[in-house]
Amino acid sequence: MRKSILLVCGLFSLASFAMSKVPSSQAWVREQGQSALLFDYFENVETIQKDGVAELVTHTVFVDRETKQDAFREILTTDSEQRFMISYEVENLQINEKGSIVVDRATKKVNYRYFKEDKWRENVEDLVEPFLVGPMIKHFIQLNETALVGDEKLRFYLGVPYLNKSFHFSLQKDEMKDFEGGQIVSLKMVPTNLLVRAAVKPLYFSYDPASHQVRQIFGKVFLKKRTKDGFQPFMAETFFLKNPVEAPTAAPTTAASKKK
Repeated sequence: MRKSILLVCGLFSLASFAMSKVPSSQAWVREQGQSALLFDYFENVETIQKDGVAELVTHTVFVDRETKQDAFREILTTDSEQRFMISYEVENLQINEKGSIVVDRATKKVNYRYFKEDKWRENVEDLVEPFLVGPMIKHFIQLNETALVGDEKLRFYLGVPYLNKSFHFSLQKDEMKDFEGGQIVSLKMVPTNLLVRAAVKPLYFSYDPASHQVRQIFGKVFLKKRTKDGFQPFMAETFFLKNPVEAPTAAPTTAASKKK
């Protein structure tokens, strides 16, 4: 019952959510190798009290730059330190899909529910920590900065809403890069299962230890690009602003690789 109530309430919040104030995080997205910006990304975080316990609720939205319409919305609820996921809800307006992941730590279960092709699909998995979803990875990197910068390999399970299951990933330093007069760390995220790795390309995060921020993400995303043949998947470059302001129209600068 709690799962159904949370899903309905969450999707209502997604539908009514508007980024009317200055966001806590902002970015823009383009296709790799292209200069045109495709999406703007806005994130707002609020603290709520539930049964006397503080929780963080993170709202994110991706806005299509061509149509000025929301393309993808998310609501992530975690503990106050963003270490443990409570619930995650998504709504893909491009292809009319939506779903949720709810963690029940009392039973140590992860409950999935996803609507696709006019049908709801559900699944339940055993909870294995650390368990993350996409929006948590940035903070996971911040929490583990010392280990990652020091070449330690970290592992975690990543819940994927549209597949109604989780996959095991590793994350470790790949190289150093020149960026904005200094250097940032490139982190490489790959599935640990060799069969899954053969089908899933790595995801790269450019992390700035000086500002303790993820500045760039490179790899396939859940967003689709608009083409004459409909919406198509693409490899993306996501660039996070140091200070949230109105997203500029100028093409962002990509970190230069130090690999030879």
